[in-house]
Amino acid sequence: SIISRDFNNDSYLDIAATFAANDSIGILFGYNNGTFRQLIMYSVGYNSYPYEIVSADVNNDNILDIIVVNAGSNTIGVLLGLNNEMFAPVMTFSTGNSSSPYGGAAGDFNNDKNIDFVVANYLGNNIGVLLGFGNGSFAAVVTYSTEDGSRPQSVAIGDFNEDNILDIVVANYRLIN
Repeated sequence: SIISRDFNNDSYLDIAATFAANDSIGILFGYNNGTFRQLIMYSVGYNSYPYEIVSADVNNDNILDIIVVNAGSNTIGVLLGLNNEMFAPVMTFSTGNSSSPYGGAAGDFNNDKNIDFVVANYLGNNIGVLLGFGNGSFAAVVTYSTEDGSRPQSVAIGDFNEDNILDIVVANYRLIN
């Protein structure tokens, strides 16, 4: 997985990507001429197998943070952005036993002005919602079934019914529902 954001607030796009075989993510900070600095690697945990990478400000400091969906360790990993073009060491939060999360999305699901996170738990046949506290940490996961054998792979969010509350849509590998 790969994303492009301005992580260091210099108005130039940077790149962050997962490196599943190395249990890590890598970040390239961009220059104004379309080139990038040397790759900086961050571990996201032993046997984590990072599958997807998402960015949001989870601790309300106006600096982008990184959330990594770790299929191998059944966790999300949070790396808080620091103001010196660095990220704090990873903090992990469970997505459920044997869940194997594949996809994730960040948004404020309960309208408390804090970023929450949702994961598609492939082996768990559910989605997991982790409500954010606004300080970079999350409450314990609450899961919602997507039906036995559905194997959810990705999620997206939006206010589809225009009620000012974010909705979650799920793409399943095996079932159409």
